[in-house]
Amino acid sequence: MAYEVLSRNLEFLSENAFNHTYNSYYNFKTKSAKNYRQYYDHSIDQIDAYFVNRIVVKSSSVKWIDYIADMEILVVKFKNSRVYYMYFDVPEAVYQKFKLSESPGRFVHQYLAGYKYDSFDKYADWLNVYQSVREITNSIE
Repeated sequence: MAYEVLSRNLEFLSENAFNHTYNSYYNFKTKSAKNYRQYYDHSIDQIDAYFVNRIVVKSSSVKWIDYIADMEILVVKFKNSRVYYMYFDVPEAVYQKFKLSESPGRFVHQYLAGYKYDSFDKYADWLNVYQSVREITNSIE
């Protein structure tokens, strides 16, 4: 019965409808709804430009992450958001685990829920001071 239904629908297709080369198949797959851009967002806004060490992650909800090791601050920016979140006192081991996570959005909810955090809609002034002091001390060394 299934064959009869399918064979009736296949009669309307041309003979070349399923004759694909590798390139045509690749172009078809990359133009579909679930493409590269759905998971990686490399666009840069005003906040993104300040976090030069950010890592763009493969995620449907997290845009990028950054880690300030000497202050143990994990920075997370979500897609379609004008703010970024800073999680305080996060060990580097958690950051390393986050980088390897298959689902960064789920990781935030499961593993970062216990850490103190704050959200900012512009680059924090104290980060400017921190970056300036860091540049001065690095140039002295």
